Amino acid sequence: MMDAFCQQVALTPKEVVMVGDTAVDIAFAKNAECALSIGVSSGASEMIELADADIVIPSVKFLLDQQDRYVWEGMKNK
Repeated sequence: MMDAFCQQVALTPKEVVMVGDTAVDIAFAKNAECALSIGVSSGASEMIELADADIVIPSVKFLLDQQDRYVWEGMKNK
């Protein structure tokens, strides 16, 4: 699925940030070798189930910080 998505939008998985609300979403992002996985705890899972995510936020409205930057901006490169 990630390869098909990337072909459609002319990106590689390493250029994609995957946002999801389940452990399966996070595992998908990791297996697809996405740049970053973000768990959202307001959905189907609790924080503990999203522990493998690179970042966990309470809601998608927190994808942007108070300066309107993406939450991952400023993070050190892995």
